[in-house]
Amino acid sequence: EWKAVRIAASNPGPKSQETAARTWRKPMTGRVKCNIDASFPPSSDIVGFGICTRDEHGAFILAKTEWFTPKSEVHIGEALGLLSAL
Repeated sequence: EWKAVRIAASNPGPKSQETAARTWRKPMTGRVKCNIDASFPPSSDIVGFGICTRDEHGAFILAKTEWFTPKSEVHIGEALGLLSAL
């Protein structure tokens, strides 16, 4: 999904919606899914991330947000979000 957004953002001209909607995919039975995303506010020296965990039915289990400094590269911020989730 990230790669598709980066490609769309780099292409000038009118933007259009994809024909196939992106949807959350549930994990296998007996497992949970943890979605993580990091944010890098441009006017600050922090990295924030959010975590959302759901079961195979899509039912909410747990969410968490955290901030840390100093600002890092994207792959480091995402990895720290994963570490926090674990």
